[in-house]
Amino acid sequence: MRRFHVRALESMVQAPDPLACLRALPAETHPILLLDQTGGRSLLAWNPDARREGRLTPQTQRAEPAARSGPQSRWPLAQTDPAQELEQAWTEECWSRAAELPELGPAWFGWFGASCAHAYEPFPWGLPDATQLPDWSFARYPRALVWEADRSLLLLSAEDSEEGNHAWREEVRTLLGRAAGAGATHPPIRVRLQPEQSQARYLEAVSQLRAWIGQGELFQANLSHALSAEGAASPRELFAALASAQPTAHAAYWEGKEGTAL
Repeated sequence: MRRFHVRALESMVQAPDPLACLRALPAETHPILLLDQTGGRSLLAWNPDARREGRLTPQTQRAEPAARSGPQSRWPLAQTDPAQELEQAWTEECWSRAAELPELGPAWFGWFGASCAHAYEPFPWGLPDATQLPDWSFARYPRALVWEADRSLLLLSAEDSEEGNHAWREEVRTLLGRAAGAGATHPPIRVRLQPEQSQARYLEAVSQLRAWIGQGELFQANLSHALSAEGAASPRELFAALASAQPTAHAAYWEGKEGTAL
């Protein structure tokens, strides 16, 4: 059993905000930011030391009994249960923290995509997308920065190594210096988004969904479509611009492998 005990290494009264720190992080650090701009806590973590993620594929369709009908006889479930995959990741782990620390801190963070429902409910499988994103992704972040409601900053760590914690303190100080030096003003970002499918193809998909609902295959569907833009800005800059223009109590930013971001 591997044990992780979260403790505070340092507390700072004056520190740059989470968006400034996100922009100042070096490339290939795979950060995750949980942002609250209405007086709650925010968390920024990067450089995970473990990751579980994957894409779902349908089970091999078996011959069903003649008496069985409906979606279960036509739409196979996924071969993998992503929730079980995640549970296995922390089965051999034990996490604890000092009572005075916030619950938000070093931990496993990530997301389940909508397609994960294929693990539990039979419904039509869509075409593979070209985003290179997994269907689900979780990673373990043993260190994190947490901004409290009063905007004070906590440096939290679940590392046992004093040498490692010292190195991380120095990394954070460098990051905060870069964030403060960059300033809070940034030029406006203008993006021209282009749909990746034609109106005719979208209406064709609407007709197909209505037909499936009429046949009893579905009772509702969320039909979405992708838009793209080239060379506008980095994903971090786009997120920071959106968060500044539209503050919200719950926002999240995530970077994965292969240059992907949500």
